[in-house]
Amino acid sequence: MNERFSFHGAICPLGTLACIVLLAATTIARAQLVWNQSENPKTGKVLCLLSTSDGVLYAGTERGGVFRSTNGGDAWSCIALGGSTVYSLYKLGDGRLIAGLDYDVVISTDDGGTWTKTGPSTVQNVHGIVVDRHGNWYIGSWAGIHKSTDEGATWTECMSGLPNISVNALAADTAGVLYSAHQNLGLYVSRDEGENWVSADPTLEQATATSITIAENGTIFVGTMGLGVYRSTDGGTTWAEATTGLTVFNISSVFTRDGINVYAGTSNGRVFRSTNGGDSWTQVFLTPNGKEILSITSDRSGKIIIGTAWEGTFSSSDGGSTWNNTGSGFINVSVPSFAVNSRGLIFMVNQTPHDIMVSHDEGTTWTPANGQQYRNTRSIAVMSNDFLYAGTSRGVFHSTDDGFSWFTDTLGMYNRDVRVIAIGPDRNIYVSCFGKRLYRSNDYGQTWTLISQGLGGSDVISFAFAPDGTVFAGTLNAGLYRSTNSGSTWTNISQGLNRLLVTALCYSEVYGLYAGSYGEVYHSTDRGDRWTRITNDLPVATVNAIVLSPYGHPVVGMEYKGVYFYDPAERRWAPSNNGLFNPYVLAFQLTRSGKLLAGTDGNGVFSCVRVPDDATSPSAAADAGFHVSLYPNPVVSSRHTTATLSVRETQAGEPVRLQVTDALGRTRHKAVGSFDGRNGSFSIGLSSWEPGIYFYTVQSGGTRRNGSFAVMH
Repeated sequence: MNERFSFHGAICPLGTLACIVLLAATTIARAQLVWNQSENPKTGKVLCLLSTSDGVLYAGTERGGVFRSTNGGDAWSCIALGGSTVYSLYKLGDGRLIAGLDYDVVISTDDGGTWTKTGPSTVQNVHGIVVDRHGNWYIGSWAGIHKSTDEGATWTECMSGLPNISVNALAADTAGVLYSAHQNLGLYVSRDEGENWVSADPTLEQATATSITIAENGTIFVGTMGLGVYRSTDGGTTWAEATTGLTVFNISSVFTRDGINVYAGTSNGRVFRSTNGGDSWTQVFLTPNGKEILSITSDRSGKIIIGTAWEGTFSSSDGGSTWNNTGSGFINVSVPSFAVNSRGLIFMVNQTPHDIMVSHDEGTTWTPANGQQYRNTRSIAVMSNDFLYAGTSRGVFHSTDDGFSWFTDTLGMYNRDVRVIAIGPDRNIYVSCFGKRLYRSNDYGQTWTLISQGLGGSDVISFAFAPDGTVFAGTLNAGLYRSTNSGSTWTNISQGLNRLLVTALCYSEVYGLYAGSYGEVYHSTDRGDRWTRITNDLPVATVNAIVLSPYGHPVVGMEYKGVYFYDPAERRWAPSNNGLFNPYVLAFQLTRSGKLLAGTDGNGVFSCVRVPDDATSPSAAADAGFHVSLYPNPVVSSRHTTATLSVRETQAGEPVRLQVTDALGRTRHKAVGSFDGRNGSFSIGLSSWEPGIYFYTVQSGGTRRNGSFAVMH
């Protein structure tokens, strides 16, 4: 039976990179996290669409991986590559699926279940994948065109005659002629299997060619930025504009099957249809928010499906006369920041038309915070009076009514491109802006003071706060800083850190300060004066978020590696990604009931529950009857000289062994008890112990329990 995290939480407000501390006296051992995707906004940036002969649709998205639909686009599910941007897709006759990514080409033989690398190492943004009539593979990217004659085993460049290597689209006709759409240089053609390329038409060289579609009757259509649609009916030998009826000439996508019914999508969300092979056009659709039409296809029934920029997919079953917003399950948004107010409302940043969403049910469902639309919000924070603050590319906005209406005050802020916003317990607001500028406001955002001096000339990218208002600021390349006077002066506390990049911070008055970097986590029990490095088995990837378990063990969210938790008994990190199919974690947020939310880069929000220990223990029966608890926790040394560890329901005939270690793994206390199946307790003398985190292991027979406690002055 699954259970939620059932403990209280105190949140360190953080901007883009989340910091959460979970504080309680409750002890749980080696929590195994199970993740479920929340009911996120049904939207996404659909870069490419692929329709196959068996009726399956595939969609490549920005940072959300590959989605699949088996009912004409009415419902979608993410099948693979969560966290990756998929620019192009191609399905071979034998069922193998090829995907073009940012810097890779990968192939799957099991319909997206597993993937292997197949492309050259020099590609970038692979916008086109085609196979010619001889079985040669071609990929077009912003690193040019590459060809493989052995199904992806080896690749060679084929760019002779190309003045510009930035490829936006690639196509091949039944005669073996190749067509390549280029940035700023129009369309190029090769008639010798990619060995040589020539300009298709001098007029097209004046524009950026964006898309190519080749009809079953051989007619070729090319979409351009600025010149509308061009058409060739003689295999690309001659070209003519086909723009009659177009009112917008920035064409981002074009599609046809029969060469008669043609669809063109524009950069401002319009869809035009031609029923006479491009001789004339009529506008048949405008997306609700005017977002770019990035891809168009049709399924085998003739239904037209379009993919948009952050409005998901739309479909038409009557040739474009009427349209439906389809895409149930199509969740493709990035969530870099959370905030929660005193009433339990949770806010998140994402790239939907409403870039701030609110949840009234602890992250299960989300609705727009209506007043904030397309301000490019990057970070949010909530003040103790429930004022909501948003850091955007146009400055700081605040709302006093849960995001329904917004106001801005930027007096004194000369660079308004906000990257991170955070609020301290003293209600001071800290804003890090592009250009290595850090501002503070102590009057609810009405005026701002520049406080960047002393921060090593670097951008601040993470924050944490102590209850007394002490500020910790992690930077991009100058290490970690501390201020005890609201940022008026700063002290560098990076000694002992191997890296000057500090991407995530987490502070607890009980458990100390944690700092995350690239492949590293550090712990300090004295506010950064001294550091302990804890990186055993932690992947080499950026730590974007840190949360503490009730007994002070860190859990981190990472780029491309998901969630890892630290096991103090084993002194190593272990993955905890069951159900988290997007491993690019940006932020954490704790709800009032203890549910933990993770914001991902591309697939929205996931929530976690805890699998009880007896569900995963090697000896479930023994675990079920063996319980430990420690009191008090934390231990305040000025009031307590001992801590009592109680043991209940022990095994008859088995001794009970206790070992206590410090954060460096040094043994501080050992004892053996013979309780013979009865309840018992150990007394741990603490009169000479230094403040810090201590870990205990209790073992009886084949069963072991782990926990921790804090000693404070």
